Amino acid sequence: MVDEELKKKNKIGGGHEGYVTTTLEKVQAPLDDFELSVANQVKTYRTEHIEDEIRETGIFRESIHQLTVQIDETLNAVEVENSGLTDKSISHYPSNSNSFTEGLGAGKAKLPKITLKKFYGDRISFTPF
Repeated sequence: MVDEELKKKNKIGGGHEGYVTTTLEKVQAPLDDFELSVANQVKTYRTEHIEDEIRETGIFRESIHQLTVQIDETLNAVEVENSGLTDKSISHYPSNSNSFTEGLGAGKAKLPKITLKKFYGDRISFTPF
């Protein structure tokens, strides 16, 4: 009796396994096509999105550069007004200047004096030099 129930359950299990196998085979091809389609869409979106971001970044960098130039020109004009000197007597900052701190006197700081050892051309003393 136990053998008959076991055989019956095996037969039922085999039927379920067959049903699942055929169902998976029917669904697998459309799933593969769907995954490829989604992967291609994501890849295309990323490529287009990255190109847009690169373009926007270039425009943003250009606007920052233009603002920096305007700041340099404004600082130079204020320096001219405050000093009472003519525009020709003050050096202008180049239009490709990356910093406007030059106009704030940062370039006029005194550096400490450094004493350097002298090298007299002896190859043996070059390494410790």
